[in-house]
Amino acid sequence: MKISTKGRYALRAMVELAKIKGQKKITLKEIAKGQDLSIKYLASLLVKLQDKKLVNSYKGKLGGYELGKDANKISIEEIFEAVEGPIDLVFCIDQPGNCLKSSDCKAREIWSKIGKDLKDVFKKYYLSDLV
Repeated sequence: MKISTKGRYALRAMVELAKIKGQKKITLKEIAKGQDLSIKYLASLLVKLQDKKLVNSYKGKLGGYELGKDANKISIEEIFEAVEGPIDLVFCIDQPGNCLKSSDCKAREIWSKIGKDLKDVFKKYYLSDLV
């Protein structure tokens, strides 16, 4: 299993925002430059982060982006789920009706346990741990 570029880039963008917390708002271009990310791709991730209230955006000459809440209150899990959706290793964990075998599948139990353990790790770490 690999964390997709969505999750990794969203985390990098959030780290860039956390670095300047309280100092000023930062532009999309500055975030992209600071983390060597594509502006277009980054913009789509920031919309998702904004939808989950993890990022605030402001328009105008003094506009830009800032964290939606303190870095010590934003878990890695929140960031990943904002851009990736639910953290499940296989689709049948959150959508058991889509698999005919889900009711008696022994592997599903293992996938569920591993997924829970992974979520627990992501919940344990906060954005502030990376700054």
